[in-house]
Amino acid sequence: MTDAGIEAFANDIDQSVVRLNDSNILTMIGFYVAFASAIAAGVVYNSARILF
Repeated sequence: MTDAGIEAFANDIDQSVVRLNDSNILTMIGFYVAFASAIAAGVVYNSARILF
């Protein structure tokens, strides 16, 4: 392989890793938001059940 080929291959790998990390970060954020929402809904539900 030539130097240009190796550099192009390295750039392709770098771009795919960045896309994978962005996707994983968005998935993690979505999961955390959903989990926090479920906990908040449970706290509100239990508080309402106790108070009323």
